[in-house]
Amino acid sequence: MTQTTAVIPSRLRPSDRKGRPVVAYLKPSDYCNVGCDHCYLPLAVRQNKSRMTPETLDNAIHAIRDMVEAQRAPGALVIWHGGEPLALPPDYFAALCARVRELMPDAIQSIQTSLVPYRPAWAPIIREFFAGHIGTSIDFSQRTIRGDVGRYHEMFLEKVAAARSEGFTVVPGVVPSRGELRRGAEIVDWMLAHDFLEWNIDRYNSFGGEDPMRPLNREHSEFLTEVFNRVMDLARNGVLMRVNTVAAALGGVMENRPGDRWGGSCSRDFLVVNPDGSTSACPDKVSFESFSNINDGFDAFRASEARKEWIRLHLAGHRNEDCPRCPFNTFCRSGCPLTPNAPESEGECSGYHRHLRHVSHFAESEPALARAYLMQDEEAFQ
Repeated sequence: MTQTTAVIPSRLRPSDRKGRPVVAYLKPSDYCNVGCDHCYLPLAVRQNKSRMTPETLDNAIHAIRDMVEAQRAPGALVIWHGGEPLALPPDYFAALCARVRELMPDAIQSIQTSLVPYRPAWAPIIREFFAGHIGTSIDFSQRTIRGDVGRYHEMFLEKVAAARSEGFTVVPGVVPSRGELRRGAEIVDWMLAHDFLEWNIDRYNSFGGEDPMRPLNREHSEFLTEVFNRVMDLARNGVLMRVNTVAAALGGVMENRPGDRWGGSCSRDFLVVNPDGSTSACPDKVSFESFSNINDGFDAFRASEARKEWIRLHLAGHRNEDCPRCPFNTFCRSGCPLTPNAPESEGECSGYHRHLRHVSHFAESEPALARAYLMQDEEAFQ
């Protein structure tokens, strides 16, 4: 279960280059002191305090540059991930960010953190390297303090207030587990009540056996629809709340435009580097597989048979027999390859056909509102 950056900054798309930017997840450490039961990283991995060496970081930066050139990408987005980045010493982490800037000055850097370890010492780093933007996560059932979700929320909001006092923008993400089912509208209202007018939804994925907290595709699809309906209710009343899945679903059904979990190219455009240099194209899977070691260079990553197989699965092997006949196939392309595309057992396909059908009907019945939201036309919501 990984929070990813939903919107690629526009300056990564200059007109002289085509294609998607390279998205590089750099994990300086897997260590995390938060201890969420539903974390996608195994406990033994989260307890490991070893850190990425300067040599491995340099090799990762060179590989990112080589990948940008090889794929004629319009630039690179570096996402500092983990583990928990803010569990590292600030000076150590600042040196990593400075090295990326030195060797790759045009790259955009961002951070994904639980925000739990945030303290004033981090403010200069957030300001200098991340332009005052913090990607974080919020949980509504699984993350607690002494068994109490409310106490966790109080602590989280204290950290948010501290960050906002520095002028920072905090964008939370939600990974809905079964504990969030049928709570979509409630979560939208919680975000509104705490002034989060931009937030993201990601998918709960699990590895290594059955996970009773993982929603089925049908359940996740229903959650997306609950959120969509409430966000559109707010839009009718003049409140623009930016949610990645709402914008992506509208972009797909109205403009045949891939976005978020629909029609992505992560298998080709993502590079994930572990503290020891092991690589993958998916931050959820990197602790369970390795395509190569980044210290062997980009060519080893590109030539990896495991990577080639992952791309093949994404492009062809993940589709089911219904995909070619689906009206959303041209932009959905079977959805995220991590999600089982098995309507028989999941109650829904991995592209959440029922949700997209609901969004399509909405766009037909309220085209002006749908278009205003899709264009993020703030004047239309005054």
